[in-house]
Amino acid sequence: MFRIAVLFISGIVVQELGQFNSFLVLSVWLGLLILLLFTTIEKTKSFRFHKLISFQLYGLFFIGGMLALGSSSPGFYKNYFTTHFLSGDQIIARVVEVNKGQNNFDKALLGVEQIVNRSSIKNVDGELLSFVEKGENQLKVGEVVVCRPNLSKILNKGNPGEFDAERYWKTKGISNMVFIRNNEYLTLTQHTTKEPFFDRLRAYLKNELTTNLSPDASGLAVALSLGDKGGLSQEVRENFSNAGAMHVLAVSGLHVGILLGIVQWIFFQIKLLRKRNTYVLCAIVILWFFALLTGLAPSVFRATVMFSVLGFGQLLGKRFFSLNALLVSAFFLLLLDAKILFDIGFQLSYLALLGITFFFQPISNLWVIKNKWLNKLWEGTALGLAAQIGTIPISLYYFHQFPNYFMLTNLGLILVSGIALGSVLLFFVTSKIPLLSDVLAQGMELIFSSMKWFVHGIDQLPFSVARGFSLDLWQVILAYGAILFLVFAYRKQKIRVWYFSLVAVLLCAVQFLYVRQTSEFKDEIIVFNSSSPLILWKKSGRNYFFHSTEDRNEMKKLDFIISSYEKKYGGISSFVHVEEESLIELKREKKVVFSIEQTASSLHVHAIQESIVIPLKNDFVNRYNEKIVAGVWTKSLREDDVIELKNGAVRL
Repeated sequence: MFRIAVLFISGIVVQELGQFNSFLVLSVWLGLLILLLFTTIEKTKSFRFHKLISFQLYGLFFIGGMLALGSSSPGFYKNYFTTHFLSGDQIIARVVEVNKGQNNFDKALLGVEQIVNRSSIKNVDGELLSFVEKGENQLKVGEVVVCRPNLSKILNKGNPGEFDAERYWKTKGISNMVFIRNNEYLTLTQHTTKEPFFDRLRAYLKNELTTNLSPDASGLAVALSLGDKGGLSQEVRENFSNAGAMHVLAVSGLHVGILLGIVQWIFFQIKLLRKRNTYVLCAIVILWFFALLTGLAPSVFRATVMFSVLGFGQLLGKRFFSLNALLVSAFFLLLLDAKILFDIGFQLSYLALLGITFFFQPISNLWVIKNKWLNKLWEGTALGLAAQIGTIPISLYYFHQFPNYFMLTNLGLILVSGIALGSVLLFFVTSKIPLLSDVLAQGMELIFSSMKWFVHGIDQLPFSVARGFSLDLWQVILAYGAILFLVFAYRKQKIRVWYFSLVAVLLCAVQFLYVRQTSEFKDEIIVFNSSSPLILWKKSGRNYFFHSTEDRNEMKKLDFIISSYEKKYGGISSFVHVEEESLIELKREKKVVFSIEQTASSLHVHAIQESIVIPLKNDFVNRYNEKIVAGVWTKSLREDDVIELKNGAVRL
């Protein structure tokens, strides 16, 4: 299974890098299949013959990986809507998903079903990312709408450290987006009054939680149990992110694993179900019920498939965290949709479980504790540490920060999450029993308040987060190569090789720290690609952000850009408000003209001929609150000073 998985995944990666013609790949795969059939018909017992069949099978799996990715790409099928859509055409689409936005637009996924023009109606498929203006009539899942969209490609703004939205949506098979005003679409059919059972049940349970708990507690409870993070405040999100606990807020492998453990323990207490391990099958059934209850989100479906395969492996007498069981579940998911190989959640889930598979037992064996409960505590710590080893390189690559107190966070949340999820499930069962439900609601309030307080306390500790890990992909690959080398040496009991691989891992860690140091203390000037002017001057670990807006919505947009930069490149930030109108005029043409120089006690910002002197302060300037400079920037331009921002931010 290891060889099959490696070959299949290698094929997917080669197809992603090479972008080979999918129909050519299909022809090669069919040719190999026919060749294998002819080869197996021959009756011979020679060793070379069997070796030839093995190579043909390996080729089938490798080319199969290429074919799986090619066939899952939007352009593979001729009826994908973008191949038929022309400007001015109308589309008829069904609402697949709706998420409330924090600004004036809600985000919706539209499943395009037909394209309508003056001469024909064409049946098509594919999904379209849509931002729909808020109004009295909100879109609902299941509705069919018609509109005349102005399609645009999903593109990144090109600012350093920003989220790679283009690649994120590509892994979901979506490459186009549209903004739709309230008066630019019509609803053809309303959503059915009788919603599907699981949708109605999910809405009912969510209402029970929000009614009986405070906003913060209910937001955490709904996120933990139903996977809906819409009720979480920005402060709670930031605290969990900085503490390295964001996985607790997204229903995924952690929650499914905790639920499986709770349900298995409950069913194990029933003697009738204990026979022939029937309790495992019952737990898997409950697992799929939970997955359907959460809307069968991709992360939940992935985790449920993974733990179901692990559970069946347990029935066959295998260890729960079996490498073959993990690879079987990954292979099955990749067959269904090869694009998920590039999904961040998929990578983190499987790398965490691979880390547990390889490192949990060696770490756990380092300290043998006779006390039962202390041993459980140590095993939980070892579990979190093993999972972290598997995900550190890829987490630094994607998120550019490392929670320094992750062991403390994971240990506390593993204990609290199990109790919290168990209490929510018990509340769901007893919500109609007046006295008992009230007592449980008070207990849940205490549990989730404690969780919030615990994570907030971790975030407030000094040096809680290390930022600035701007790693390249080759550095991540080298790190995983060193980790695999370490695993190989440990399993083969080769001491010298083990020491060599340990040194390789330490060198990778030193390289990560060096990258962080150099990215934080490099000197640069950046003009960001933003809706209102934003300029960074970075010097000796200090970030001076120059902006000129006081509009609250614009400030939120700038704050998002700034936070993304800080996370990837680090530094201590100060914020400078420059009162001027000419910069806004220039920004409309995507052009900014300026230069910056430093003296012993001040900062000189030159805009062509005029300059602004900014006194350097030792204390931090509160974000957007204090204006430490006022002045006017000239509109006059010289050709050699123009900075074009059409394709993203510009570094100087």
